Amino acid sequence: MEPERLLPVPDNIDDVDTTVPPQSAEHYLAQVMASRRSCPMVVRSEVKRKAPPPSAAIAEDGVFDAPATAAAAPPTRNALAPSEEWVQAKVASFCANRDQLISQKEKLPKTKVEWPVMSDSQCDKWVSMAMEECAPEAKKMTERFPAHKGTPPAIPILAAMSTAQIHFLLCALMDDWLLDEDQRPDEQKPSGALLQWIHSLLLFADLPIMPDVSSSLRSFVRDLRTRRVTESDEATRLQYSSFIAITAHAFLQKDLAD
Repeated sequence: MEPERLLPVPDNIDDVDTTVPPQSAEHYLAQVMASRRSCPMVVRSEVKRKAPPPSAAIAEDGVFDAPATAAAAPPTRNALAPSEEWVQAKVASFCANRDQLISQKEKLPKTKVEWPVMSDSQCDKWVSMAMEECAPEAKKMTERFPAHKGTPPAIPILAAMSTAQIHFLLCALMDDWLLDEDQRPDEQKPSGALLQWIHSLLLFADLPIMPDVSSSLRSFVRDLRTRRVTESDEATRLQYSSFIAITAHAFLQKDLAD
């Protein structure tokens, strides 16, 4: 309903002063109508807004989509690494064997060997005894270890060793593996027998491993990764990969994993 049908409107509407306070309802209505008549036409403008950056795009379900440019590529495995299934099987087998040996260590048959004194000056003697000179107490076991010239890593010998002896020999053998090629005679080049000794000692090593053992083990595995790149024999590469997998997962050195 139009306002003029309710209240009288003066004829001289254009002369109404809109700046003074209204004196009555009729006066107020006249001021409103006068101000509306004098109001300029509304100007319409269009403001172009920039499109939001793609990093803030919202999916239809309301979940923020990750920016396309920020999507990280999935981590890739080392090209020389075996399959994940192979790694898992190798680690599971090692852990199962280790748990069984550790749990039954007190009941295992033991052959005590007279190892040298544990000191840095005696490391060479430890290595020689393991790799070159068989202990008299172990000679009866050598037939089962044809690849070994020295004392074989037989379970009775390992079961008779103290934790300190196991750790000491483990470090000595891994450090020996890391010797520069020009520091060792040809007949003492790194061999499969040395790797078998290291693997056997790892089965009996206490967890968590001591800092000095961890340091030697990490250096040893890094060297294996380097050797694996140029190794042409598939069986040897897999042997290196086995140590890498065991160290990374069984001994929790995750940053060394393939």
